Amino acid sequence: MKDTGRFLWGIILIVLGVIFLLDYAGAIEFGPFVRMWWPALLIFWGAYLIKQRFSLPAATEEPSVVHTVVGDQKEQLASERIEQANVFGNVELSLMSQNFRGGSVSTVFGDCRIDLSRASLAAGENRLTISGVFGTIVLTLPAGAAFSLSANAFLGNVRVQGNQQSGFSPTVVLESPDYSGATKKLRLRLSQVFGEVEVRQ
Repeated sequence: MKDTGRFLWGIILIVLGVIFLLDYAGAIEFGPFVRMWWPALLIFWGAYLIKQRFSLPAATEEPSVVHTVVGDQKEQLASERIEQANVFGNVELSLMSQNFRGGSVSTVFGDCRIDLSRASLAAGENRLTISGVFGTIVLTLPAGAAFSLSANAFLGNVRVQGNQQSGFSPTVVLESPDYSGATKKLRLRLSQVFGEVEVRQ
């Protein structure tokens, strides 16, 4: 159900992006329609996030799920997994888990900064997905960690360890030399619609 919801919102954002671009280019006239209905989109989005929060399992001693619906989020976490969805706010997470397994973070109208420099990866391949609309993504990896990543933006800049692309649909695909044989590794997928993506190590 969670994957279906993310897929649906991804489709909605893509369709809205196409409408905005066509309207801006003068190919269609959707200005009045968009101005009338975009608040409804935010209401539905907020209702979906609230529903997700209240459908979460009961908290344990070390919660693995963190949700913030609206506003800024700044925390140090020891959780093995992170799940974060923010609207109109910045996300700043510092992970100190000694068995980090990945997760997903999404932001709309806000920056996302995730620091994994003090975290240790769990055994196996751990997946982390970070996505945003209007903002900046900055990810700091553990020193020497084996990783494979795909980072892209619809319109903006992408910087990964000296590799930089900018403009329309910049993309950087990179894999550390030791990735295939590593017993602990991190597979990353980072995407920003309008803004910047930066990965540091």
